Amino acid sequence: MVSIKRNSKGEFAEAKGLRVRKSSIYEPGQEEVFKISRSKFSNFMDCERCFYLDRVKGLQEPGMPIFIEIAEQEIPKNFTVFSASAARETAKILPEVENGLFSYFLMKGLEGETDSDNDNQITNGKLHAFINNNVSRQANQTLQLSGDASRILVQW
Repeated sequence: MVSIKRNSKGEFAEAKGLRVRKSSIYEPGQEEVFKISRSKFSNFMDCERCFYLDRVKGLQEPGMPIFIEIAEQEIPKNFTVFSASAARETAKILPEVENGLFSYFLMKGLEGETDSDNDNQITNGKLHAFINNNVSRQANQTLQLSGDASRILVQW
């Protein structure tokens, strides 16, 4: 496995995934005081599970996001593709609901909050505008829509 981190020679380094310094890993029942920095304490307050994986199990968090670029291709006529972010952007999480911003507002939109004109239908365009409006308020993330914006997704 290759990490996106580089060694001192600028070469890709092997990804071990585990911490090697024993002083950075908490052993339950250990005699000596386990010291942590303010930032690690803040990590504990934000996500106890993440802190546990980091400090007790010794798992390192990933370095930086990996971007995968695909070749341009035409989308079939009756397909619609929503993407949570544009190329070279990362999709953000909404911690209070433990879900991505895109996913959260996609579900809210499909529940009916998208139907601002009260015509009892949700189109690709309405859903795209609703999600984009809500996501862009909280993150630098550009929702992508490929397909017919006037296509009706839900009607009641």
